[in-house]
Amino acid sequence: MYNDPIAYFLTWTTYGTWLSGDGRGWIRDDSSEIQSESLPLQFLSDAMLTEPAFILSKQQRMDIKSAIEERVKYKRWILHAINVRTNHVHVVVSTRETSGKQSMSQLKSWATRRLKQTQQDRQKWWTRGGSARSIFTDSSLESIIHYVLHEQ
Repeated sequence: MYNDPIAYFLTWTTYGTWLSGDGRGWIRDDSSEIQSESLPLQFLSDAMLTEPAFILSKQQRMDIKSAIEERVKYKRWILHAINVRTNHVHVVVSTRETSGKQSMSQLKSWATRRLKQTQQDRQKWWTRGGSARSIFTDSSLESIIHYVLHEQ
């Protein structure tokens, strides 16, 4: 029996802050398995960066949070939790009209638009892709909301 997700747990990182080969674990494009540290790969990934790593300031974090809240309200989605950190963003959202990946793509786009209002010289803000995990139970939703709001 198939059930639609009740929400999505979205996570994406800022450009250059979590590279392939990273010791915290990383995910290859062709796999969903967490990969272990690879210093040569991390060194190569770092050398391939076309801009410095992007670390969010306090003001940028507030701007991104505001942009996401506005977009969620406009789309009439339900925002359960949001936490914008210096190098990544967590959003827990319910939407029936789009998939988790589509929701994440829209929110990243709106966050980028907001950032470009004050920093036009930058080209890359985020790493490609991100994580869009489906949430199927109320207990899982509660646990993830707690993680996003209190364990970061």
